[in-house]
Amino acid sequence: MELQNLSEERSATICSLLQSRSARESYIRSTLDILIPAQIRALRLREEWTQIQLAEQAGMKQARISAIESPGQVNFSLETLVRLAAAYQVGLQVKFVPHSVMLDWENHFNQDIFEVTHLTEDQAFICGAMSKSEAIKGAEPSLELKQALAPGQKKFEVRGERNEGEIRSISEGIRLSLSGGADIRQRSIHPEPNRSTEAEVPISLESQLAGAA
Repeated sequence: MELQNLSEERSATICSLLQSRSARESYIRSTLDILIPAQIRALRLREEWTQIQLAEQAGMKQARISAIESPGQVNFSLETLVRLAAAYQVGLQVKFVPHSVMLDWENHFNQDIFEVTHLTEDQAFICGAMSKSEAIKGAEPSLELKQALAPGQKKFEVRGERNEGEIRSISEGIRLSLSGGADIRQRSIHPEPNRSTEAEVPISLESQLAGAA
């Protein structure tokens, strides 16, 4: 009887989603309202940061971080997620996916084991643009990049004015280490000007962060 009830409930939900745009919006929004805050909190705990520390890194207020980590309390904007990703030194993926993918994400997400590779440990990104010939020859990273990735600087801080000189130094080191081959696209990272307010225009996140402020 219980299985039958679950089956009927699932069928009713599917019918509702098929027939109503508002039902689809509610389903997507409610899923993201839980999973986005859970990711943000999980990454903060991984860094062993307090909400105040995360607020300093992201250029926000502690009250804002508290609201962000509370399911359903914030209408996330893309800019907010970008700033949080930058604070954590991780990337951000936004893409449209089938409902089955969202359901699988919802069913299998575990905040306790959720982890994203830190920029300083992301070898696929740091070395991924090296040409095949360089990889075969075992090309060494540039001195600038080695210094940027030194243990003492592993997690450089981004506060206030975002330490633009430090970011540019690291970015330049990465660019120089990846620009040796003729078939390599040069990549540079340009820090955005410091944003002093949270006056952001909310946008729909109707299928953001499938899989991963």
